[in-house]
Amino acid sequence: MTILSRLYSYVLLALLSLLPLGVPRAFAAHVLRTQAVEVIFDAPLDAPARDLAKRFPEIRQSLETIFQWTFHQIPTITLVKDREDFLKMTRNPLTVAFASHERNRIVIDHSRMIVAPFTLETTLRHELCHILLHQHIDRDRLPRWLDEGLCQWVSDSIGEMLQSQKQSALNEAILARGQMSLKQIRYRFPEDRRGRLLAYDAGKSATAHMIRRYGKPRVIDLLHLMERGEPLEGAMVQILAISLDSFETQWHNTLKRKTTWFTFFSHYLYEILFSLMALLTIYGFIRSRIRKRNYRDEDEDDPINEEGSV
Repeated sequence: MTILSRLYSYVLLALLSLLPLGVPRAFAAHVLRTQAVEVIFDAPLDAPARDLAKRFPEIRQSLETIFQWTFHQIPTITLVKDREDFLKMTRNPLTVAFASHERNRIVIDHSRMIVAPFTLETTLRHELCHILLHQHIDRDRLPRWLDEGLCQWVSDSIGEMLQSQKQSALNEAILARGQMSLKQIRYRFPEDRRGRLLAYDAGKSATAHMIRRYGKPRVIDLLHLMERGEPLEGAMVQILAISLDSFETQWHNTLKRKTTWFTFFSHYLYEILFSLMALLTIYGFIRSRIRKRNYRDEDEDDPINEEGSV
């Protein structure tokens, strides 16, 4: 490493220590720079950092191909080893990664990358998608639900929070007739766990419905129109020939047809069967105890003939 490179690394690390994201001073001891990306990581994460740098060009190219955009600037990626250190950088304890377009930076909690369904590649793709979208569309014109929905779509992931399909808050909300309105999650998601999970589910579902119904090319055209300054509502009318309110009604109706009590129970089939077996076992045990007690009571009530027969 040249003296100039070392000086650059020291300056970079010093600047990171001043960022108001709670980065511990002991963190970010190593910097890996390639022609494509710069990765900052803690010492034990050398192998994941190199793997990430190797995969980065392919991930970037795939996103540029999908959206037909190019990155104005490639973000710095920070891999955090300890969960405690990562939680100092984010307000929400359910988050496993986040992207900051203003700082051109992605931060990933590597300790969660071994917890299904997260992988380093899908998480990077998801966060890099956020960076690309906000490099081309102003934040106030890109609704949060669409932002998250698109990034879940391209990464085939469930967002930045741990949940599974069986824990779909959206399915439960539909059955309870309490699904979330897109207007409620236009600018921000709820802070509580259930509300946040429901918002992620709703964003992913609404975006997937838009792509299935109108096709990927028209959705990309819609995003390009928004890049030129058109709000989502106007872009939808021009490209999809439908208003946002009508689209939401259409989406809700589709969800209601697809989500029935049968589909809900099918998701929880094993849990339901296990619970029934447990109840049957308890019922059988109680009946056995009652039966034994009845036998004992009957024996005590029978008179004992102590005289022998002649």
